[in-house]
Amino acid sequence: MASAVLNLAEGNGKYSRGERRRFFEISLGSITEVTAALDLAHVFGLVDSADLVSLCSRLKLAYVQIRALP
Repeated sequence: MASAVLNLAEGNGKYSRGERRRFFEISLGSITEVTAALDLAHVFGLVDSADLVSLCSRLKLAYVQIRALP
């Protein structure tokens, strides 16, 4: 998740709208990657179902919020 946050920060420092958008899209990829890692953690018994649902819900919210950024 740190990667998503760092890419958001870096994107906010860009002057070009296209370049800024690119960093936001990279952040979305990082969120997707974290979601996949959580799924694997659940399969391996490292995360229970309730935590998986809660965490994935938070990630989905973050994804939607980042998509809404200009």
